[in-house]
Amino acid sequence: MALRGDLEDKYVTANGQRMRYIEKGSGQPLVCIHGLSAALSGDQWLITIDALSKVAHVYCLDMPGYGLSDLPADGYSYDGFIESVKGFCDALGLDQVDITGQSMGGWIAALYAHAYPERVRRLVMIGNAGLNPPLASAGAPFELMTRDQLTNSLNREWTTFVPWTDAQLDELERRMQRPGRLEAFRALTAVIQDPESREKFSLRSRLPEMSMPILVVWGDDAPGIRLQYGIEAFELAPNGRLAIIYGGNHNAMAFGPREVEAQMIAFLTAEEVKPAK
Repeated sequence: MALRGDLEDKYVTANGQRMRYIEKGSGQPLVCIHGLSAALSGDQWLITIDALSKVAHVYCLDMPGYGLSDLPADGYSYDGFIESVKGFCDALGLDQVDITGQSMGGWIAALYAHAYPERVRRLVMIGNAGLNPPLASAGAPFELMTRDQLTNSLNREWTTFVPWTDAQLDELERRMQRPGRLEAFRALTAVIQDPESREKFSLRSRLPEMSMPILVVWGDDAPGIRLQYGIEAFELAPNGRLAIIYGGNHNAMAFGPREVEAQMIAFLTAEEVKPAK
């Protein structure tokens, strides 16, 4: 079941695994990558897809193990994240894209842009991870959300995409509880939180090498991945810009979607982007 009747679930085989996505719009491709939470998927971008699709051909994918995409056959790795995005773009013939991501998705988007700079025109990172230390909460044993926890999370963070219908909640819960999801997500978080891997794939060493225009979007009230890391990302990127969304946490897209849309549209449609420093 698609969460919106006008946006059908589509599938493509990338690197031997089936990946689900939704799309809308036409023109310059914009690939959107969701955050870390086990309840998320490409549908995280339903909050902004209508506005962004007026200026771009928007593709919102489920990363392996999320939503309705296959579980990763070979487990998780940072290189695997990068190649999953590349495989998705290859399968759809997207030779050069704009790319964006929220939190973990912003980190993955930036890693892809660094690995394949000729294939990325512009990069938008929204409250991205990749410079911060592991969060203290990550050490707690992971369990999938209950129905009440899922509902509370959606109502708290997706204020412009509520009320959620019972049918939508049923579908989200079904996806989150697919066989193997709990084990896969535990394996994923172990990789994400591994100190050596985080250091090896840190954006701190990569952003200074990235010459494409980069927009960093951050909420001013981010208790976990704090605003300081957004400012640092902006300062490290040679052609960087910074947009602060007041009243939002590091998931600024949820708390200030119209402001985020406006910043992204201005950035993506500008004929030339000059460094803001």
